[in-house]
Amino acid sequence: MNRARELSFVWALADWAVEYMTPDARVRLCTKIGAGEQDSAIADLLAFYSNSQVELPYELAAPIRAWIQGYAGTVREPDLTRLYDRIRVSIKTQTTPEESAVKARRPVARRYDRSTRAASKWLASTAYAIDLAY
Repeated sequence: MNRARELSFVWALADWAVEYMTPDARVRLCTKIGAGEQDSAIADLLAFYSNSQVELPYELAAPIRAWIQGYAGTVREPDLTRLYDRIRVSIKTQTTPEESAVKARRPVARRYDRSTRAASKWLASTAYAIDLAY
């Protein structure tokens, strides 16, 4: 996995976890990622997911396994594999909290009558006049 893909991958993992982390843990995680310590941040996230009841989205399970494969034959591989084996993986597609918020704020086409438009123009001109007075 190249560094750019690894960076986007670690942020995707973090997006799911930060909602359930303490503020101090979030700061430490984001600091590690920002400092370029993606390997350490991913290992911390694996530990978080394995020690909590938070489900990992199944879309991220394969990239985690691929990332762990990068450690094949090293002393870290057994520990990372053990952490991964303890993670609960979701069986359905999930949306991030940000995606849910965007879907909730979809623009809705509305039709305004003339009285509403006239009232809006009056409010805008009044607000402008008030700004000029100060």
